[in-house]
Amino acid sequence: MTIETTNKKLSSSKKFLLICFLLFTTLISIFGFGFYYYQKQTVIEAAKTNLSNLADLKAHQIGHWRHERISRAHLLSTNKLFLHSVQHYIEHQDNTSRENIIQALLPALGQNNLNGDHGVLITDHLGQTLLHVGESADWSRRSDKQKIAIIRQNGKPLFSKIYLDQITSESCQRNCDAPFKPHLHMDLTVPLYDNNKLTTMMGSIIFIIDPNTFLLPLVGLWPTSSISAESVLVRKIDDKVIRLTPLRHNNGEEPLVTIKPPKGIDTPGKHIKDGECGVIDGYDYRQKKVFAAIQKVPDSPWYIVTKIDQSEVLSFMTKLGAIIFASAISIVIAVGMIMWLWWRRQQAISRALHYEQELQNRTILSRFDNLTRHSNDIIVLCSEEGDIIDANQRALEAYGQPLETLRTHKLCSMCDIGDNGCNLLWQQLSANGETKFDSHQFRRDGSTFPVEINATWIKVGERKLLQAIIRDVSERKEAAQQLLHQAQHDPLTGLPNRTLITDRLHQAIGKCKRHDNQLALLFLDLDRFKNINDTLGHAAGDQLLVNIAQRIKKSLREVDTVARFGGDEFMILVEDITNIADIATLALKLIDAIEQPIFLGQQEIYVTTSTGITVAPDDSDNTEELIRFVETAMYRAKERGRNNYQFYTSDMNAHTHEHLKLETSLRKALANKEFVVHYQPQVELSSGKIIGSEALVRWQHPESIRTPVSR
Repeated sequence: MTIETTNKKLSSSKKFLLICFLLFTTLISIFGFGFYYYQKQTVIEAAKTNLSNLADLKAHQIGHWRHERISRAHLLSTNKLFLHSVQHYIEHQDNTSRENIIQALLPALGQNNLNGDHGVLITDHLGQTLLHVGESADWSRRSDKQKIAIIRQNGKPLFSKIYLDQITSESCQRNCDAPFKPHLHMDLTVPLYDNNKLTTMMGSIIFIIDPNTFLLPLVGLWPTSSISAESVLVRKIDDKVIRLTPLRHNNGEEPLVTIKPPKGIDTPGKHIKDGECGVIDGYDYRQKKVFAAIQKVPDSPWYIVTKIDQSEVLSFMTKLGAIIFASAISIVIAVGMIMWLWWRRQQAISRALHYEQELQNRTILSRFDNLTRHSNDIIVLCSEEGDIIDANQRALEAYGQPLETLRTHKLCSMCDIGDNGCNLLWQQLSANGETKFDSHQFRRDGSTFPVEINATWIKVGERKLLQAIIRDVSERKEAAQQLLHQAQHDPLTGLPNRTLITDRLHQAIGKCKRHDNQLALLFLDLDRFKNINDTLGHAAGDQLLVNIAQRIKKSLREVDTVARFGGDEFMILVEDITNIADIATLALKLIDAIEQPIFLGQQEIYVTTSTGITVAPDDSDNTEELIRFVETAMYRAKERGRNNYQFYTSDMNAHTHEHLKLETSLRKALANKEFVVHYQPQVELSSGKIIGSEALVRWQHPESIRTPVSR
């Protein structure tokens, strides 16, 4: 192993460690982000759940408060003694009834006004104020005739809206001129019915309620300390929203402010305007991002909104993010230091091993060089891992590379056997200790040359090494290819010979069977070629055959095969035909090309050809039969005057067999004395006299009585 190889391996290890470090850093980052994101979502969901539960709780508490107030008012309005006093006071306006009414109403106000009532009014059925107890106010506003008409129609208690009012106590009216600061108030109006006529409304009782006593503290109450949490009671009117309670973060703004939710911003007011309840991520009246829960108060037009700033909810996540980031950085730095120290240790170990191995290699190479320096074969010495350690001078010349460059390669990388072949090589070496195979070796310029490799394990000192003796077989391969070419090609024309075209025909028939198509076989025989040889000589005949071969090749496609089958015979193989008519056209094209004049020196020669054609697999799918059939078709073309083509038909085969049989029988007829002479007289027609005779030979074939003269 060279220092360059060692450095290359160390560099690869360094890159691998760097990739691992980057991958680890990425995983830590993804894990940290995932943990942070999960915790953030958990905190957000917990905050939304708490807001939703708190809004639901407050909505039910406010609803319960409304129901309790209505129940108390209903008990008072159904008290018969109280109703009798009210009826008597309405009819007579006497002080006794007045005192009885006041005594009945004082418990409702309470000693310390714990019920949150400023006062109580008694009105007649038309809404005219008859009596008031407690703090005074604008009575015309309290006795709303429209509200009286509503409760007279449905017979149920009715809460008014919350409003601001200037209220003074009776003692203050007597002792001072300055009014109190405006207060929030709301009314609860309850119908009063005649004891004798329960369906006749004789008047109403109006409770003037102070929301600051119970309602507003309930709305503003928050279960834990918070710098931004807030609850707001609101009411929807058409496309606007009225805030019924003061705001925590805007002390200068009074309650009962009507606002219209801004467009394009998701606010609680926008959802209340649309009649929607639930939890949202949006903005509040300060244009700050908040989590808010909206819940409708049962049996009322009110909505309770509980909200808290997102910044307060997520303040913990900022600290958690910083902790996660610091932890991730610490882990990454620690792991990076461990990897760096490990790589430095591996670097020191690798270099020490390299120097030790280099010392051993020098001893081995000195022995190896003495044995292989003058060898004509390429000899390469490799380590157990296949790394080239040394090579002889013949190897340096063959590969075109210096020794230092060769040492950077493996034996398999110099061959074209691929990964599978390399694995097989090592398997054979492991099993047998040696192997022999053929391959191509790569030169420095990328070209290859064929070799025969004998590889075997050798032991030098205490080391096990692989010795590869590589023999360049380029000349042997070229000689073999040349012999094969000579065996399969005609030396005169360079065309394939009978052997090669017969093999190609056999393969083409197999292809026809697989792909269900056709091929055509053409057999050309030059007419009266013997006359040219006899008159002009064999040299002229050879030149004529070369010219004819060139003309035939020019008339064919690149994929077609033309061969010299015999002396003046050519065979053509045409594959993948789609139309038989195309073969007839080709035959005419060949006849026309061949009959063009040929100049041999100063002599102009005209040659014609007779062509036979057979088609596979229509005529046959047997190689020998096709060759016999195409020859038969060629002879039929000669019988029909030459210079034409004939397709093979089945009757040609029968005619040939009959002709052959007749020729054989004729040769045996003389020996078997099958010929008989008959004399036939010649008569003069004018006189009727016999003037002579002619001898006729008759063939009496054993299989027939007498053979006709025509045969």
